[in-house]
Amino acid sequence: MSWRFSYQLGMAEQATNVLLPTGGAGGLALGAWALRQGGMAAEHIGRRSVAFFVLTSIPNFACAAVLGPLLLMGLFSGHVAVLPTVILSCLAWGSAAVIAALPRLLGRTDPEIRRLRGRRGRPSRGAMYRYSG
Repeated sequence: MSWRFSYQLGMAEQATNVLLPTGGAGGLALGAWALRQGGMAAEHIGRRSVAFFVLTSIPNFACAAVLGPLLLMGLFSGHVAVLPTVILSCLAWGSAAVIAALPRLLGRTDPEIRRLRGRRGRPSRGAMYRYSG
């Protein structure tokens, strides 16, 4: 697909996420539908859509993870609801840890990735280009 179409589709997904209060699922559904209409394989769409969703969610998680502890330390004025702040900040840090660990965890269970691994436990450069998942 062209860069222009890719950009337009990404912006349409983001606009859908803003307009429809579905937690990001509306934009993902729009993107999946458009790419499927274009003939892209469902597995390929799924992998790319999840990556796009994670990348566009990083600012939200980063704000919760960084600003939560700063709020609790009193660096900002005003009343802070302690329990929700602690819970949401811990969820953000926990989600970041899980996402950071996923490549290693999935590499141990996915036979296709294990097959592509080199001697040092990392995919070889040629294998990364051959892997279409």
